[in-house]
Amino acid sequence: MPVLVIDVGSSSVRASEVRVDGTMRTLAQISTPPLHLGMGLIEIDAEDLARKVVEVAEQAIAISGGSLEAVAIASQRATSILWDHHNGLPAGNGISWQDLRTSTQCLLLRTQGIELAPNESASKFLYLISQHADKLIRPRLGTIDTFVAYILSGGDLFITDLTNAATTGLMLQDGTGYDTVKIEQLGLKPEWLPEIVPHGKILGSTKVLTSNLPIVALIGDQQASLVGQGCVLPGRAKLTLGTGAMLDLFVGPSRPAFPRRGEYGSFPVAVQWDGNKRYWGVEAIGLSAGSTIDWMVGSMGLAPTAADTESLALAASPTDTTIMVPSLAGQGAPAWDFGARGAFFRMGRATSVKELFRACFRGIAHMAADLLDAAESDGGLKADHLCVDGKMATNRAMIEELSTACGIDLVVSGVIEATTLGAGLMGLISLGQLDGIEQIAELHLANHIVKPTVTRGSVKHNKLRDEWYVARDQSLGEIPELSVVSF
Repeated sequence: MPVLVIDVGSSSVRASEVRVDGTMRTLAQISTPPLHLGMGLIEIDAEDLARKVVEVAEQAIAISGGSLEAVAIASQRATSILWDHHNGLPAGNGISWQDLRTSTQCLLLRTQGIELAPNESASKFLYLISQHADKLIRPRLGTIDTFVAYILSGGDLFITDLTNAATTGLMLQDGTGYDTVKIEQLGLKPEWLPEIVPHGKILGSTKVLTSNLPIVALIGDQQASLVGQGCVLPGRAKLTLGTGAMLDLFVGPSRPAFPRRGEYGSFPVAVQWDGNKRYWGVEAIGLSAGSTIDWMVGSMGLAPTAADTESLALAASPTDTTIMVPSLAGQGAPAWDFGARGAFFRMGRATSVKELFRACFRGIAHMAADLLDAAESDGGLKADHLCVDGKMATNRAMIEELSTACGIDLVVSGVIEATTLGAGLMGLISLGQLDGIEQIAELHLANHIVKPTVTRGSVKHNKLRDEWYVARDQSLGEIPELSVVSF
C-alpha cells in the first residue's frame, strides 16, 4: 500500500513513493526556486507553487501506474502564505522561512512583552496581513503544509499539524493548542488560522487530482527526517546537512523544561501528536553548511561544481590542520551570534584549494559536533550514535571529518532525503500499516555505519575540539550591532 509523498523543500517540489518496508523511490521533481529580492528578503511564488504541487502529483500518479493509495505532505517549516478562501487565490507571494524582514518588528514586540522571532510564522503573518488584509474577503493564513493540503483538497481542508504549528510562535508551550491571548495581542483572528489536527488519522481527500486519494499525514521537514531515520526513541539523534545543519534529538513524551531556547542554544520541538500523547525533541541549528560550499564554489570560484569538492578535499595533505569557521551568516547553537563571521585559520604557504575545501568540511563537522553537544546538554540525554542525511552526507570527505569531530558512530542514511521517507511512514501509520512511531524504530532502514578513528572524550579528540573552540570563538562579535541581537 504505497504512499505518495509530496515534499515541498526550499527550492523544489518532489513526489515520491514510500512503502511499508521503508523503501522509496522518487517519481517526479520540479524546481521552485525562491525569490531573492534583496538583503534578507526571500519570498516564494505561491501561485506557482500551487500549480507545481498539482503537476508533480499528477506526474507521480501517471508514473506509478495508479498504484499509489494515499498522500502525505512534508514541508519546510515556517514559510508563510496568505490567501482568500473566497476565491482560493494567494494574496501575492509567500514569505520564506529564511526571510528576515520582520526582525525589527520582533524586537519592538519584545518591548511589549511579546516574544517572537523572525523565523517564526507569526511575524510573517502580521506582515502579510498588514499588506493585503483590506483586499481579502475571507483571509486564510498558513504554512506550506496548510496551503498544500488546501490546494489538493480543492479548498476543503484548512489544517496543520503540531510540528508545523509549533513553528508559528502562536502555540501554547505545552502544545495543547493555540495561545489565544497572544493571538489577540497581535491583532490576528482565530478564524484566519488552521485547525491543528493529530497524526495517525485520515484527514481528508484530494479533489483536484485524477485519482481521489486520502490525505493521511502532514509533518515538518526536520521532524520527518527524524522519523525517516528511526530516531523515535529517547536519546536518538539525527543531523541533516542541507543549506544549514539541523540536529534533532528525540526526547520522548515529556516536553523540555525551557520555554523557548535552552541554556546551550537549542530549541524544544514537537515531533508527533497521536491525538493523545505528544512527543518532543530538541533542535540545534547551524546557520551555514551546504551554503558555505556553495559560496566557495560559486562566489569564490574554487571548484567547477560542488560535486568536485569531494575529490579535492580527499587529496589534501593528511598533515594539514587548516580549519574554517563557517559563520558566513553568523553562528547558531550554542553561541547564537548573528555578528560572527567566517574565517580560515592556520593557512600557510603550502595551503592550496585542496586544503581549503578540507578545512571547510572540517569546520562544518566541528560546528555539527557543537550542535550535538548543545542538544544533548539541553535535552538531558546522551546519543551513542548520530544518524546523518542530506546531500552533503554523500560526500566522503564530509563524513570523514564529521566522524572525527563527533567521535561516535555515524549511521549514514541510505536515502538522501530521509524527510520524504519519514512523511511516508507517518502516512502508513494513518493507514494502519504501521502500529505507531515505536514500530518505526524496529524497521531495518537502509544505511551504513561509519566508525570514528578518534573516540569521543579521548585525549586526541579533546585536543581537536579545543583547537576548534579557539578558532570558533575568534570569529565571534565581528559585527557588534548584530551580535547584540538575540531571539
